[in-house]
Amino acid sequence: MRLTLLILTTLILTGCLSSTDFQPWQGQREFVGKGGACTTKDGIDIWTVGEPQGRFEVLGVAENTVISDGLTVMLLGDWWSNSAIVDKAKELGADAVIFAGPNQIKTHSRETYDHATGGQETVSTGIGSKKAILIKYLEPDTDKEERQ
Repeated sequence: MRLTLLILTTLILTGCLSSTDFQPWQGQREFVGKGGACTTKDGIDIWTVGEPQGRFEVLGVAENTVISDGLTVMLLGDWWSNSAIVDKAKELGADAVIFAGPNQIKTHSRETYDHATGGQETVSTGIGSKKAILIKYLEPDTDKEERQ
């Protein structure tokens, strides 16, 4: 609890802008997975390797981007993305997410002039990005299984 409060306070004090965009899937929507590894958060399965074994429907792709103080992004990593993507999955009725591609964390530093003190200061900005495919589990196709 104290750690959560510390993290929230840090984000508020450093300033943090986060957005989660969703793009609906176009084309074939139904797939059959071969299995993988997952964890569950707030009732949503998070597939970190592979995909669920069995039939599933792809709803679309969610991308979470955070712009914050560079040190905050470097220290906290991408914990914000998982929560934001899980929230988006719940909002859209998904059962699970499959993380796609590598996470991207970039920092940029620049020198600024402080008019009040007459000195220079280095300001860094961090940008983090993570993508996930939102899916809905489908019932096994019993007719197809009976024919085989």
